[in-house]
Amino acid sequence: MLLLLIQGMPWLLCLLYLVVLVFSATLHEIAHGWTAYKLGDPTAKMMGRITLNPKVHLTRMGFLAMLLLPIGWANPVIINPRNFTNPKRDSILVSIAGPLMNLLLCFISVLIIVICGKAVGIAIPSLYLQNFDNFTAYISNVSPLMYAVVLLFSVFAYLNALLFIFNLLPIPPLDGSRLLTSWLPYKAREWLWRVEQYGIIVLFLIIYLISPFLNWLEGLITNGFYLTFHVIFF
Repeated sequence: MLLLLIQGMPWLLCLLYLVVLVFSATLHEIAHGWTAYKLGDPTAKMMGRITLNPKVHLTRMGFLAMLLLPIGWANPVIINPRNFTNPKRDSILVSIAGPLMNLLLCFISVLIIVICGKAVGIAIPSLYLQNFDNFTAYISNVSPLMYAVVLLFSVFAYLNALLFIFNLLPIPPLDGSRLLTSWLPYKAREWLWRVEQYGIIVLFLIIYLISPFLNWLEGLITNGFYLTFHVIFF
């Protein structure tokens, strides 16, 4: 959020960013816990992790990242693979459930944006928040309520596409590293577990170095959904 303020983003939009990011990260972790529970592991449920209360899911470092950057993470859900019928397969399903929740939220958000555009008779473009001024000017003639709805779900679409990509990076403690360790031999997994203590530092460096690439991938996802819905509705 601080980075967005430095870049000239309005502070109210930055606050909206933070609220949406916290809510999306919460749903991400709920998806992990709920999937694990449905596959036979009650660990997350017993720890109270299947809840909409964000305090249960946030960590100090992850929330600090949310305050400083336009991205962040929550406390990973603990699972016990021994409770699964097929530990390797089910662990993969649990790991992918969080990113898929973010992709679903992006999908729904873009759909709502297009439906709103259809309702007012204009083809509202998918929101690239880097071009927020152009977007604001484009929809400035719609009602304040419609403007607020489109803006809210545009932020949802942008951030959840970004969270989907970000969480699939093969860096501990992100979900991508869990997926990677599912396929690695034991010695390689052991090495990755040792590296995990430095994962936070690596994450900050990665975010700084490849943020343009992450934004490009985000654009592919949101615009891909938008173009699909636009063809259907317009």
